[in-house]
Amino acid sequence: MTGERMKTKKISIVGGGASGMMAAIVAAQKGAIVTIYEKNDRVGKKLLATGNGKCNFSNLSMNNSCYRGGGEKIVGYVLEQFSPRDCIAFFQELGMLVKERNGYLYPASEQASTVLDLLRNKLSYLGVNVVTGCEITGIKYKKEKRCFYLSALKEDKKETIETECVILSTGSVAGISTKKNTLNMYRLLEKLNLPIVPVVPSLVQLRCKEDYMKAVAGVRLEGEVSLYIDQKEICTEHGELQLTDYGVSGIPVFQLSRYAAYALQEKKDVQVRINCLPNFSNEDYDIYIKKRKIQSKEQTAEEFFLGLCNKKLILLFLKLAQIKPTDLMCDICDEKKQKVFKLMRKWSLNIVSTNPFEQAQVCAGGLSMDAVDAQLQVKEYPGLYVTGELLDVDGRCGGYNLQWAFSSGYAAGTDAAESKF
Repeated sequence: MTGERMKTKKISIVGGGASGMMAAIVAAQKGAIVTIYEKNDRVGKKLLATGNGKCNFSNLSMNNSCYRGGGEKIVGYVLEQFSPRDCIAFFQELGMLVKERNGYLYPASEQASTVLDLLRNKLSYLGVNVVTGCEITGIKYKKEKRCFYLSALKEDKKETIETECVILSTGSVAGISTKKNTLNMYRLLEKLNLPIVPVVPSLVQLRCKEDYMKAVAGVRLEGEVSLYIDQKEICTEHGELQLTDYGVSGIPVFQLSRYAAYALQEKKDVQVRINCLPNFSNEDYDIYIKKRKIQSKEQTAEEFFLGLCNKKLILLFLKLAQIKPTDLMCDICDEKKQKVFKLMRKWSLNIVSTNPFEQAQVCAGGLSMDAVDAQLQVKEYPGLYVTGELLDVDGRCGGYNLQWAFSSGYAAGTDAAESKF
């Protein structure tokens, strides 16, 4: 074996989130000298908020359709290298018991801190150098030397770090109170002349134009929500919806929010249409209404519609149909009655914005997948890798984004430690 091959590789990882920690662990296990540079005072802080603190870290129902953005083949290849089953085995080896619920995977403790503590312990055991309170503010590549120079800022002191390999794992701006510093990483990538897909909030609440939402704030309902862009139906999701004083929330809304965010950015007309009675087929619905009409002669409007859905919604729909709750059904014209029924099954809300990045679970957009190879190495810069949310890949709710973080970190860390640049 030549001296060149025996040389221990030094790898610098920028960002100590889920993908950065995984990349560090894998690379260190393969003999590399690894340093993580984290701008916060501790690594993995964002991990503590995942799954409402319970850390839904993966999902057994995994395929490419669970992810949006670019590079479908690359995403599939990366997930094959470190699958949900591999993720389970990895954490079980660290000592964690795993709980599965309808395919959703959690630590048995149902504490995100369990996952984070195990990762931190592994970093320490492997001798990974973790430098906290250190922000990377610049990246330069010297082609003739085949090395990178990182501009670092720690405690108001500037320094330059020379390294042969860099893994960028800073995550996105989602869930962070200020986007200033995180967005700098996208700008740094742009300065390297790399293509960035516009970044928007994803898995986030939607805000409506309608000013009557306060009347139904707090209502939860099992419903169906469809997204319409320029009057064309784009997608439909089913599940528990949550109504707020400004708009709509809940997992079904999160699942379609990335499409709404991009359409809003392009100044398109965006609507959601909610079916409050999703379990009624058209035939069942017609039979039910005919039966109810026979019973309605002496009933008020409120009494007649009571029981179909949440009472707050009934009162709102009556108001929108210009019907008083005390009006007798026999005195109400068919046109107004039909409007109430239509609102229950196709309630349209005009979307004016998403909630800001601070309230998003993830972001859509980032470094174009066309810029990286199957191991997530940037094609133009040998030795530079990008993982997790910095890439233009975002998953559905249900553990998919955390699995992507672990899988992409694994792929990058493995290749960085094994490749010769």
